[in-house]
Amino acid sequence: MNRNIKAPLSPHEIDSLRGLRANPARWISPGHRRVLLSMGLVSVTDDKVRVTVGGQERLTKEDWGAGLI
Repeated sequence: MNRNIKAPLSPHEIDSLRGLRANPARWISPGHRRVLLSMGLVSVTDDKVRVTVGGQERLTKEDWGAGLI
C-alpha cells in the first residue's frame, strides 16, 4: 500500500509517528509501520523504526496545525 506523503494521517498514525520521534525503540502496529514506511515518513535501521527528515517535517506541520507549537 503506497500513500502519497501529503495524504492525511489518522490520529493514531500521527500518535505512532510522535511516539517514534520520542523513542525509536517504541512498538507500533504493523499496519502503521507499513503506512509510514510507504509514505517515507520513517525508515528501518538496525531493526528500529526511525522518523525521517520528511517525517519530522510532517510532525512539525501537524503540531503547528493542532496549536501544539
